[in-house]
Amino acid sequence: DIMKRLSVRSGDGSEPDPAEGRAASRRSKRGSKERVLPHRLVVPGITAHVYTWRGTQQAALIDYRFPGLRRIQASESIISDHRMKKIHAVFRSVRAVRAIGSSLSPPEWQSIKDHHARGMYVECGVCNYFVGWMHTGDSEAVEVRATFNCFACGKIVCKRCSEERCPLPELGILNPVRVCDVCFSRLNLEVDSAAGVCAEP
Repeated sequence: DIMKRLSVRSGDGSEPDPAEGRAASRRSKRGSKERVLPHRLVVPGITAHVYTWRGTQQAALIDYRFPGLRRIQASESIISDHRMKKIHAVFRSVRAVRAIGSSLSPPEWQSIKDHHARGMYVECGVCNYFVGWMHTGDSEAVEVRATFNCFACGKIVCKRCSEERCPLPELGILNPVRVCDVCFSRLNLEVDSAAGVCAEP
């Protein structure tokens, strides 16, 4: 096919047209790639999809048609999240959540959209100030970076009001996670007889 196209002569019939030859070559290369490569790349077999729901680890079996597999979302922990040690810890959490069964009732997490719908800045559930008060700007990007959720109550809190870490076994959360100052104090009172359950970060 390429040779036939290269045999096309210019208007005066004397020489092959180099531009036409180069264009034909490019078209042929594009065509060969389209023939060799599949129309889409998919994840083969059955995939165990682990996700977070109200701070708890959940898992489900999915196949290649699941929309979440159609894109890769970059994050700071994209590599560390897929190391064997982390995967093992996550599935331990999934098992703990399933062991609780239907009695599991994690608190509903507040979202940035809730505040925006009321025409408000995203404010901390503890100090009631703008979550990004320690930053110099108040843009949407600053809001997102400065917003955290307390795993115990689900409220949006700022970084300074949620520096404590605590496991929440009643929610199937085995590793220490972020909790606000209010919940940390409450949990310490509840587990006063079991010293060391909550720990400073």
